[in-house]
Amino acid sequence: MHQIVSKKINKDEALKALKLSTGIVGGLLLILGIVGGGLFEFSGAADENYREKYPQLITALFSDRQSMLQSDSFRSLFLVLAAAALIWALVQNKLKESLALGIMAVLVLGDLWTVDKKYLNEENFVTKSNSIAAFELTAADQQILQDKDPNYRVFNTTRNPFNDAITSYHHKSIGGYHGAKLSRYQDLIENHLSKQNMAAINMLNTKYVIVGQDGSEPRAQLNPGALGNAWFVDSIKWVASAKEENDALNQFNPRKTAIVDKQFEAKLGGLQTQANDSVATIRLTDYKPNHLTYEANNTKDGLAVFSEIYYNDHKGWEALIDGKPADHIRANYVLRAMKVPAGKHKIEFVFDSKSFATGQKVSLGSSVALLLLIIGALAMPFVERKK
Repeated sequence: MHQIVSKKINKDEALKALKLSTGIVGGLLLILGIVGGGLFEFSGAADENYREKYPQLITALFSDRQSMLQSDSFRSLFLVLAAAALIWALVQNKLKESLALGIMAVLVLGDLWTVDKKYLNEENFVTKSNSIAAFELTAADQQILQDKDPNYRVFNTTRNPFNDAITSYHHKSIGGYHGAKLSRYQDLIENHLSKQNMAAINMLNTKYVIVGQDGSEPRAQLNPGALGNAWFVDSIKWVASAKEENDALNQFNPRKTAIVDKQFEAKLGGLQTQANDSVATIRLTDYKPNHLTYEANNTKDGLAVFSEIYYNDHKGWEALIDGKPADHIRANYVLRAMKVPAGKHKIEFVFDSKSFATGQKVSLGSSVALLLLIIGALAMPFVERKK
């Protein structure tokens, strides 16, 4: 239609192209609509898992798929013929350009509307009151929210905690759902959290556990074993692989021991851990998703474990002690740890991804270049006219 309206092809060329394209596409759709059901098997790899147990269901699925192919083929054929008729009328000067374009817009919108309604229809919408009702506070939620310290986590056992996100609406949850979980955290879920390994639950600073059964009202239980946002350990258990590190979580006391892969040994600089004195402290003083600040005070060098997921060192997350760069390592399979020298110190974790910053600069430069090209393209007609 653009070629026709801009007069880039003549009438004969347009009609020849129209006949050819309509014949090919329309003919293919007609064949699919009439005999398409016999051309394909309409089966997938997953169907074999249910064929023996649910043969009638599989037969019904095949029938539905065949029917969908045929009905969509005829529907598409109608649209092709309607568009072809519209273009023919435009070429033959039977319709004004504005009217032809308007009718084509209606056809396109109608096509999009009918397809989209298959995926998003009235059943997908609920009233505002029903939507809010799903997130109403339970007695357990109200009890937990009385705690004014925002930096603890919650484990909700009254739902499937790892396929449900409602708990995260009100609390920082150790569960929730995302289609792209970190593989290490998924390992922690499958091997420890789902089996209610209290060592793993405690090291995630799970201060409250929501319980309830047999239809009873959910209630919150305070977990006295929650380890807080960070703590010093007395000893290090060295392991040689990720599997050993994961397995070691089954039998250890996270309050006293940190499980560390030997690959991080050099970053600890020969640290000799020993029982910490009773006045050693480390606490979270400020929390932002990309900037965490702690205050530590210890009479001797020690290893601090932080109840935050380890991603990497110097590849996004940067660790600072008193404003100076410092190394941090992975401990307990998923957490962060760091050698903290004796004395009082300010510890920070800052997310400062170099690749992200570079990407932003490239994006900004590309946007500026594109803007200049657009300005140049708009200015060219005026320059040519002036010449």
